[in-house]
Amino acid sequence: MVYKWKEASRIKANPDEAAIVMFDLANRNSLDAESLVEVSKPEDAPLHRDFDWNDTEAAVKWRNHQARNIINALVLVPEENEAIKSQEPVRAFFKITETQNNYESTVLLISKPDTREILLRKALGELTAFQNKYNALRELSAIFDAIELVKEKEK
Repeated sequence: MVYKWKEASRIKANPDEAAIVMFDLANRNSLDAESLVEVSKPEDAPLHRDFDWNDTEAAVKWRNHQARNIINALVLVPEENEAIKSQEPVRAFFKITETQNNYESTVLLISKPDTREILLRKALGELTAFQNKYNALRELSAIFDAIELVKEKEK
């Protein structure tokens, strides 16, 4: 097998060396975040440079991660007269491009054709990522077929 990092990944370590480390942990039934951090502590560990070992910087990054989770956890329940046609709660905010740092109101995004299109493209990209992640599961082929129909319709 050949290992590589996902596109746009910022991981610097050699993927083959990282795979060896992760398979070793998996074979010991201990491949989890804590174990991977632990085996990466030595400066000569393959993944050492991909972790932030400065506790002050790491704490700030962790709080930023928590803030993103809080933003992503807020949902709204649309009323009948709103632009969003859903019976279920939907995310209140989206970050529609990776290059921007700010989140935007879902209601505003959906109501403008240009940002609605961007959100739709983002959704289709995430569906493609889902397909790529789970393409080994033939039980999901009906879902994959439906995704392909939507993609074709939007071309």
